Amino acid sequence: MEPDERAVDFDGFWKAALDLYVRPLLAFAAPVVEAAIDWKAGIEPLDKELAALSPDSVAGRRYVDKLVQVRCLNGSMSVLLIHVEIQGTRDRSFELRMFTYWSRILDRFGEAAFSLAVLADDDPKWRPSAYDTGISGTRMRFEFATVKLLDLEPKIDALERSANPFAWLVAIDLRTRRTRAQLEARLVEKTRLARLLLLETRFSRKNKRALYRLLTALMRLPENLERKFDASVRSLEGPVGLILSPMELRAKEEGRGEGRVEGRLEGRVEGRVEGHFEGRVEEARDRVRRAVVKRFGDSAPQDAALAATLSKVSELAMLDELFDAAVLCASRDEFDAVVTRVLAR
Repeated sequence: MEPDERAVDFDGFWKAALDLYVRPLLAFAAPVVEAAIDWKAGIEPLDKELAALSPDSVAGRRYVDKLVQVRCLNGSMSVLLIHVEIQGTRDRSFELRMFTYWSRILDRFGEAAFSLAVLADDDPKWRPSAYDTGISGTRMRFEFATVKLLDLEPKIDALERSANPFAWLVAIDLRTRRTRAQLEARLVEKTRLARLLLLETRFSRKNKRALYRLLTALMRLPENLERKFDASVRSLEGPVGLILSPMELRAKEEGRGEGRVEGRLEGRVEGRVEGHFEGRVEEARDRVRRAVVKRFGDSAPQDAALAATLSKVSELAMLDELFDAAVLCASRDEFDAVVTRVLAR
């Protein structure tokens, strides 16, 4: 079955990108701000605080946002609040929302935030950068920094040669948009990007794993083309070991094959759409459990706790994310941290 282009998860892609690459984003879009931060002091995520300040309901959102607190190198400014939004569609209320966040952050923390909007939409004419309002003799203008991804189309080859992982993510986004309804072309681009990432970039192993996961998640293909892509990557032998070991590849294949068969059979036996969906959910849970055991070994207390946790998860997208984490994380502790972060959303 061919993937529905409407289901290509740009929002999930950029959410993961923001969780991983705050500093590379600032180096890419706001280098002066990036240079003023004491990165050795670490980054404090303020996701829960940001959710409480949200001017919108969660349902139907088409944007990704993040708030972090960092320390500055300048002794006169002890902390810096950074608010980032990645906007995937044109929105008439966008400028007001950016101002509302900024004013609520100021009220909540007593500090003004640096506000940055990454415009990941398809409309070249939409360029919000300020909110302006007033009445009679009273006026207020709020300006925020922006970067428009469409403007970077002419530089896409340079983005792929960049040492900045965020530049690579922009290139992946743009290549995915270029190959809408061109699945054979997407296979060619996905394979080329994977080979480039594995063979030619100088990213760390951790960054290669993360970028590979994001690349494969966004550039979705029908099952037959996905298998061609997997075969091409496996043919790289040594380099692919940086991303997926043979054991991990087998776990991924078994999760695909066995899980689909089990889910279909259960759906047929029950003979109901609801049963088929439940079969798919249980199949996805089982994929995660099997992958965890194969990667990190048996541990009865941890496995029981994981089973109890997974029993409460019914969203297939979330279970797929946990499966990817089980395949890609370097340790059980790292996987458990991902589980905690995913469930806290």
